[in-house]
Amino acid sequence: MLSSRHQSVLKEIDAARCVGSWSTASALAAKLAKHGSPGHVFGSIVSSEAELEEYLAKVEWSPQEHWSDDGMMQRSSNGVRVTARYPMNISSSPKQLEALEKRLQKIGKHTLSDEEAYQLSVVTAKVYFYGSKFEQCQAAVDSLATTIPDEGEMSPVYVRQLYMAQMVMRGITAEMHGDMDTAHSMYDTALVALKERLSSQAALVVPRGSAARAEKSHEELVNWAEEALYRRAMA
Repeated sequence: MLSSRHQSVLKEIDAARCVGSWSTASALAAKLAKHGSPGHVFGSIVSSEAELEEYLAKVEWSPQEHWSDDGMMQRSSNGVRVTARYPMNISSSPKQLEALEKRLQKIGKHTLSDEEAYQLSVVTAKVYFYGSKFEQCQAAVDSLATTIPDEGEMSPVYVRQLYMAQMVMRGITAEMHGDMDTAHSMYDTALVALKERLSSQAALVVPRGSAARAEKSHEELVNWAEEALYRRAMA
């Protein structure tokens, strides 16, 4: 059971992750990441995700180019297939991502709560996805349920964005194998689940990648909910 002080830190971390303030999330996670402190394993997961996002914010990439066309139609013996550009990924996994993989694997050796295990799986999948290790990414997300997780103690709001990331990555890896029916099902399931979780008056806050990127008016690297809408239509 976490103390009221730790619960307050968790709320701040949840808010920081939702708006993509990764330096803030990292600083707050450090308060939990001290060995033996309640929530230290979760703090390590958040710190790892923050490091991933801050690294990606420095990579040259144009989100505008991703939306520059309406995909491509390919004709084959199986009929017409529509493909769309994939979100940002790095063709060769750099040392920074390799180090994050090892750190996340080490975190996985701890005794984890269901909530921690879920978040660790999605964050690890994101590292694989951005590093173009799509088979490992698929293995990580395919083991997860396709239902949206309950609002837990650690990330009652941000878990929705993790869920959207999980489902979009699962859909994209299905696309890569030519399984457009499964891809469409993943996007549709995710969007319906998110809509049911949000109230009709809710405004979905879109993170902007990092404070530094926001100051330069850059878009976030991947808006997972928007990606699901786009790819569902294309599929």
